[in-house]
Amino acid sequence: MDQREFNSRLARTGSNQEKIVLLDSYAESLFEKENYSGASEHYARALKLEKQPNVQAYFAGRIGICQFNLGNDREALRQLLKSAQLFEPDKPEFMADMYGFVYFHLGSLLEYHGKTAKSLEARRVCEQYIESQEKDTRWMLYAGISRNYEALGKHDQAIQYSQKAIEVLSDNDPGLAYLYESMANNHLSLKQYPEALKYFSKVLELEPEFE
Repeated sequence: MDQREFNSRLARTGSNQEKIVLLDSYAESLFEKENYSGASEHYARALKLEKQPNVQAYFAGRIGICQFNLGNDREALRQLLKSAQLFEPDKPEFMADMYGFVYFHLGSLLEYHGKTAKSLEARRVCEQYIESQEKDTRWMLYAGISRNYEALGKHDQAIQYSQKAIEVLSDNDPGLAYLYESMANNHLSLKQYPEALKYFSKVLELEPEFE
């Protein structure tokens, strides 16, 4: 539906719950069109109407992800932290997939700003809900944890998580070259030269122009 139709339907909607459902649906349609600003605005309107903490957490998380995609890091962090604090895993309406996804984005944001230990902490929370996450989120989460461990000088753990990420992907997936390079670099740091050479060779098989 377009904005005019949405406004018309919203004006005819009676209860707050019906308004929330409509706002959520329209915000999702805007998000899928990469209109993150518009999606954020409508998620915020739904958040103001919602009373249930776990659903409030969902909307705050959606706003945070929109702001993350817009590059508004400060507001993204504020909303993602708000979402994380609002979630109550032992209460009705808890959304494990969204809870994990919020911490996935927190991990990325904190890593970008150089807060490696806090990034790892956030990503380990997401890992607890890994089965609820989509394939791309799973392998990127494992790759992110690997980077965290590499930055902390824990190369064995970095290798372990790069391997987890590799296992998520199918053969010849474009992400494999990055992961093989990560494996090679961590083996190199451990002076495990035959293993490092093996993974550098795998990178070249996928990307012959790699330097």
